[in-house]
Amino acid sequence: MRKFNMKIKVIVISLFSIFNFSYADVWTLATDNDLVFHSDDAYTAGMFASWVGDEYSKSEADSFTYLYTSTLKNIFTLLPLIDLENKNLNASISLSEIVMTPNDLTQTQAIYDDIPYSGTLGIDFSLFAWDKNQFDEYRISVGVVGPLSGAEQLQNLVHKITGSEEAKGWDNQLGNHFYVNLGYLKGMKNYEYFLNNDTRFEWFNSMYFDAGNYYIGAGAGSLVRIGQNIPNNFNTPSTLMSTSASNNLNFTSRKNEFGWAANLGISADLIGYMYLQEAAIDAGYDVEREWGIVSLTASFELYYENMRASLDLFPSRTSSKDDSGSWGRISFTWYLE
Repeated sequence: MRKFNMKIKVIVISLFSIFNFSYADVWTLATDNDLVFHSDDAYTAGMFASWVGDEYSKSEADSFTYLYTSTLKNIFTLLPLIDLENKNLNASISLSEIVMTPNDLTQTQAIYDDIPYSGTLGIDFSLFAWDKNQFDEYRISVGVVGPLSGAEQLQNLVHKITGSEEAKGWDNQLGNHFYVNLGYLKGMKNYEYFLNNDTRFEWFNSMYFDAGNYYIGAGAGSLVRIGQNIPNNFNTPSTLMSTSASNNLNFTSRKNEFGWAANLGISADLIGYMYLQEAAIDAGYDVEREWGIVSLTASFELYYENMRASLDLFPSRTSSKDDSGSWGRISFTWYLE
């Protein structure tokens, strides 16, 4: 089974690379972990890779970027109330792996008074329609929960690298479940103030909705950013179950020199349905249904030439616990011509 799982992951990642890397515009690699908050339970780790293609009107008609963006445009314009006229269009693809574990990693048996082991491997297909002051992100997400996600292998690798304790209860993880989700994110730049030609202060707000057989929920967030020589784009809190690539839009709208940014924000999510919770309850775990989560965002970014490196902290509080869900993220972004 482990060999089969690894073959599935290799195939997915290979396809992701073959069809996108040749036409790549902006790439991001990121990793999440809760060790920064001296924890190793609940949301314990995650890995992400995202690609944002060139702006639709600037891409070549026979390129993957143009064809892929056209496909998403045709799909989403079938839905009511969606207007893509007179907007810049960018498409993205994101690959994510999420690892969830109980607090005690030494037990080989199921720990029914905690959460079960689970992993989620997902792909997001997003279309961004934007102008100077706002954007709309329309997203289709597909993926799998369970052994096919390869989360066991990912956590074992991370723990081996970091010298952490091996998790011994993965034989009890949730079974395979395939999902499809639809998502929408509205982001707005509500205020902008230039301290000088290269340094500015910005205030962003966002709201978002998700519906599908993996997660149903809604939320809103607010964030301020101050920086020097930063892209003229957005940085808004995004949905609980997906990481938006909105801060990679218009990524080259800055001098190809040193730059920096600091961000501080807050977001709140209302949870209507979460498959991971319902599957755990059905399996006999004493899991209390979460109906909401509040998260802070504090991050610092460094820019140099065509690259960005960032450190993000997300202290969070859920509706049932006051010490659950906090994590940190390290990410690297670069632009390829």
